[in-house]
Amino acid sequence: MRELEHAVESRQGLGVLHQWSSEDRGRLLLAMVDTDFPARTRLNPSDIAMALHTIVWAFASLPIRPDIVVAMVRKIERDASVAGFSALSCFPLADYLERGGAAGLTLGSAERADLKRLAETLEEHVHECRRSYERQALRALATLNLWAGRLVDPNEAIVKRLEATPSPNRFRPLPPHFDFWSRFFLAVSREAETLAKELKGKSLPVWTRDAAKFAERFPPDGLTLRAFGFWTQVGPRWRDCSQFAPLRKPSRAADFAEFRGLRAIDEKAFVALRDELEALAAHQWNQPWIPAAERLAPEREPRDLAFLATLAAAPDAARPSKDWLRQLRVAAEAIGFDEARRRVASWLDIFHRPGATADRLADLAFCHRFALEAHAYELAFPDWKNCDDTALAPLARWVAVVCLGASDGRVWSFAAFLEWDCARRDAPAPEICHPEGRSPYGTIINPDCCHLTLENDLLLRGAIWALAEWPAPDTVDRLERIAGVAATIAARSRIGANAAINALAAHGSIEALQALTRLRRAIVDKNLANAVAKALEKAAARQGVAAADLEELGAPTYDFA
Repeated sequence: MRELEHAVESRQGLGVLHQWSSEDRGRLLLAMVDTDFPARTRLNPSDIAMALHTIVWAFASLPIRPDIVVAMVRKIERDASVAGFSALSCFPLADYLERGGAAGLTLGSAERADLKRLAETLEEHVHECRRSYERQALRALATLNLWAGRLVDPNEAIVKRLEATPSPNRFRPLPPHFDFWSRFFLAVSREAETLAKELKGKSLPVWTRDAAKFAERFPPDGLTLRAFGFWTQVGPRWRDCSQFAPLRKPSRAADFAEFRGLRAIDEKAFVALRDELEALAAHQWNQPWIPAAERLAPEREPRDLAFLATLAAAPDAARPSKDWLRQLRVAAEAIGFDEARRRVASWLDIFHRPGATADRLADLAFCHRFALEAHAYELAFPDWKNCDDTALAPLARWVAVVCLGASDGRVWSFAAFLEWDCARRDAPAPEICHPEGRSPYGTIINPDCCHLTLENDLLLRGAIWALAEWPAPDTVDRLERIAGVAATIAARSRIGANAAINALAAHGSIEALQALTRLRRAIVDKNLANAVAKALEKAAARQGVAAADLEELGAPTYDFA
C-alpha cells in the first residue's frame, strides 16, 4: 500500500500496478473495498476509484478465489451507489467467472447470494447500455445467473416484457377547431407559394421598399399588426436572415434549407395519414418490452406465452437450428399452425407497415408538428376562427409573408409567425413539442424509438423464420417489405434484414428471385447489399437462372405483357 501511495504522490501514476504480482493485486483489491479503507490511506477518493478501475479492468490476472468475487461485487455496488449502476461494470466480473470455471472455482452460498443480487440489478439495466454492448451485457447476465444458480423461467421472462409504456411518438387527440386551422394553414400555404415565386425574382418586389405599396398588398384588418420592413432585421449575428435571404439564397454553408413550401393538408387527409402511420407512432422498439405483444399472445395463456417465448429464443445465428425449429413446431401445434402463422404475419405488419423509412418518419414528424402548430395558434389567436372567408384571405397572406421573412432558414413552418409575433409583443413563444416527447436530437419526434434492442431483434428474426417455415401466397411480398424496411435509417435491423434476405433465397421461387433483384437495387447499405448479391447468386444457381438474366427478372413491367 505504501508503494502505491508513494507512486501516486510522486506522480509515477498507477502504472506501477503492472509490476505487481497477481496475489499482490488481489490483496490490494480486498483492502480497498473495505469500508474503512479511505480512513487508513493518504489516497484521495478519485485515486482510490482509479486504482480499483485499473485493477479490475486493465489487469485480468487476479487470483481465482471466492473472496475476489465478493470484492468485485462490492466494488460494482459501491460504484453504483455513487454514480449509478452501469451494465458495463459487470463485464470484467463475468469474464473473471468464466476463467474461474475453467480453473475449477467453487462458490459458497454467500457468494452465490451476492451474485444473485447483482444479476437481478443487471437484468433491470441491461437495455440501458449502448446497442454495441447489449450482446455482451446479455452474456454477462447469463454468466451471473449460472454462477448464482438463478433459474429464469422463459414464460416469466416473457411476461415481464408484455407491459409497455406509451411511446413518446404516439398521436395525441387533435386540438379544438382543428378543421378550421387545417383550412387556414392550407390558405397560408397557397399564399406562401405565390409570394415565394415573387420574392425569388431577380430583385425584391416594390412593396418591400415602398410602405404605401406594402399597405395595399397587406392591408390592416384589426386582427394583428402589419409591420412594414420586418424583413430588414439581420437576426443572429452568425446568420444574416434579412431581406428574405434564406428564401432567395439557400446554401449549406449558411445553413439555409431550400424552401419547398409550407406543407398543409385538410382534416380528412390528415386523419387518413395518421391512420396510415399509427403503427409507427404507437410502438417503441428500443425498450425492454415487446411492441404489439398482444398480436403474438392475445390471451396470455400458457400456450400463448410458450409460443412467444419460443420466437424470442431464436438462436443468435444466421439460420435456425433444428432444435429450435422442433420447439417452434411444438409451440405452434398447441395453438394451431394457421393461427400461429396469422399471429406472426400480423405482428410483422407492425414492423413493415408503414415501416420506418425516411419518408414515413418525415410524415410522422409532419403530423405531430401540424397538430401542435394548430393548437399553438388556437391558444395565441382564439378570435381568428370567428372571421369569415373575406377577412381570412388577407390574414393568410400576412401570415405567409412573415413565415417566409422571419424564418431562420433551417425549418420552414407556420411556427415562424408565432415566434415573430411573440417577440414583437415581448411574450414567451410556445414550444412546438409534447412535454414528455422531447427528443434528444432537438427534433419533434424521437427516431430512436424505431431502432431495435437486441432481444427485439432476435424476436424479429424468430418471427421471420416462422413466417418462412409456413409459406403462403403473400410470403415473398412480406419478406421483401421486411428486408427493405429493416435496411433503412442506418440499418435499423441488420439481423432482421439478413433473416429476410436468407429466407427469400431459401424460398425457391422465381418470385423470390425477382424480390432479391429489386432489393439489390434498393438497398444502399454496402454490407447488406453484398449479402443480397450473395444470396441472389446462390438462389439463382439453384433455379438454373443465368447471372445475365437476373437484371431482367427484377425489372419493372409497367403492366406490359
